[in-house]
Amino acid sequence: MVGLNAMTHGHVLGGKESPTYISWKAMKRRCNSPSHRAYRNYGGKGVTYCPEWESFVGFLSDMGERPTGASLDRIDSDKDYSRDNCRWATREAQNRNKSTNVINAETAKEIYRRAKSGEIQKRIAEDIGCSVGLVSNIKNGYVWSSVTGAKHVKS
Repeated sequence: MVGLNAMTHGHVLGGKESPTYISWKAMKRRCNSPSHRAYRNYGGKGVTYCPEWESFVGFLSDMGERPTGASLDRIDSDKDYSRDNCRWATREAQNRNKSTNVINAETAKEIYRRAKSGEIQKRIAEDIGCSVGLVSNIKNGYVWSSVTGAKHVKS
């Protein structure tokens, strides 16, 4: 069912939903609908969205129009959907931001060196194109033990 907000803001024309409206609906389904194929990775893990995004108007106000070739991406996959944690990103950028990223040893060494020098983890993650959680895990020796010399490694 098309909501009044979408019609009022021109995001449903002739029964066709805009890409921005489709992204908003998909985000809500991933978080709220146990029957959605991706729910287990979102709502099933406790991922939600900010209260302002319950309405399409709030979402549109924060995110603006979805650019061609982009989709909604959480910058830190350990956090919820919100203005401060979301962006419109290309598929390539999203693939670099997955919690299941596989990076090479040289990149892991760079992350470790920069994190240990005191550089802000968020900046490192943005530069490398990975999650803040991955930077933290490398810095603390939970992954890439060959880089950090850690004895306890998460699988």
